[in-house]
Amino acid sequence: MTLTCPICEHSAGQFRPVGSVETEAGRYKLRSCPKCNSDEWSRLVVAWVKDNVSFPRRGRILTLSAPLAMRTGLHRLKNVSLVDGETTDIIEGAFAADAFDLIVIGETWTQDARDLATSIPVKEALRDKGWYIVMPMNGADAAKKTENLLALGFSAPARPWARHEEFAVPPALPFVVVQKMSALRPKPAAPAPTDEMPLAFLTDDPGRIEIAPAPLQRDWMEATDSKFPYLCLPMNIANTHGWEWLCPDGFTATWNGGKSRDSVTITPDSPDGAVGYSNFGYGVLTFRAHGHFRTPPGINLYVTGPVNRPKHGIQALSGIVETDWSDFFFTINWLFTVPNHTVRFEKGEPFGMFFPIPRDLIEQVDPVILRSSDDPETWQRYLAHNLSRLDFKRDRERKNTPAHKQKWQRDYFHGPADELPVPHKTRLKVKPFRES
Repeated sequence: MTLTCPICEHSAGQFRPVGSVETEAGRYKLRSCPKCNSDEWSRLVVAWVKDNVSFPRRGRILTLSAPLAMRTGLHRLKNVSLVDGETTDIIEGAFAADAFDLIVIGETWTQDARDLATSIPVKEALRDKGWYIVMPMNGADAAKKTENLLALGFSAPARPWARHEEFAVPPALPFVVVQKMSALRPKPAAPAPTDEMPLAFLTDDPGRIEIAPAPLQRDWMEATDSKFPYLCLPMNIANTHGWEWLCPDGFTATWNGGKSRDSVTITPDSPDGAVGYSNFGYGVLTFRAHGHFRTPPGINLYVTGPVNRPKHGIQALSGIVETDWSDFFFTINWLFTVPNHTVRFEKGEPFGMFFPIPRDLIEQVDPVILRSSDDPETWQRYLAHNLSRLDFKRDRERKNTPAHKQKWQRDYFHGPADELPVPHKTRLKVKPFRES
């Protein structure tokens, strides 16, 4: 069997013997890597972390009393920064809460009190879903440490690992790994959307805010005969379901069909009046709202283009932003669909729209396909409405009929006969942003 060192990646048929120890299973020989001299405990920790831990963005690791080989192996992991500290540092609160994704205790301890004294601040210093690795002295000590960690609110220990032998690590080597689960920390319930839900926009120039409640009117709807699109209540609600960003200045933009950022040419109406810019290339026109949003816990912002406002040659893109925690700015982007075509944004024209949505709502939905026989009452009402609509359309073509005089059915505007838990809406009253 070929053995591999997870720290220096050296491969050999056997590793160097460095003595032996007595265990519950009997005496076994200790082996070190012939190239980096790493010990078995260091190889076990580094190999297990490589196999089982996915670090978010820039992961942070804290080692306490860890061997040099272990610190070297962890330091070589991608997208991590390593901090090595003494046990007294963390006990005395030298590290911030939620600071680390992995904490490794690199020595064996024999006093339960010392275990607990360290594990309590370790739990605070770990981020949610962060890992805590401890080296026990033997199987009995591992069971005791696990019991203490579970009592402190850590998760159940990681499952036994089957790859010890590949790294010249005996399967009997004691090893305790637990995880701090986010479910153990009480989370504030996401509030149901109400008129009182706060939505804050932070800016250093409140007087220059160009945000307004989205209006009902659309130019193309106004230009139709009898303005018939306004008879569609769902579209009316969508038109007004949020707030729009308005251009403080007018400009034109043209994409030449290329991939580079300079393939989009922007010409502002005034020298300092450019609103859109080219940031990504590939015909993407980017806008930025100069300020920062903050929503209540569990509430995202759905960010998109102005709803039901088509624009020839360019299409608004959409995104969902976790504005209850994120400190990053976001952009509103449009994608050119026609090369060598010039688009224009007028001063006061909306370039984006946004509205709040509960973050976990979509995952709570349980979609299912039912047969009509599973809910015959609803299906019969659906068929009855279809038949009445066909009758109405036929009668509307005949003069002197009620349908001809009425012109369109108002059933959806009227709403259901029975009272709903959340009232039926025929219009929205979206509040404008106010200065605090």
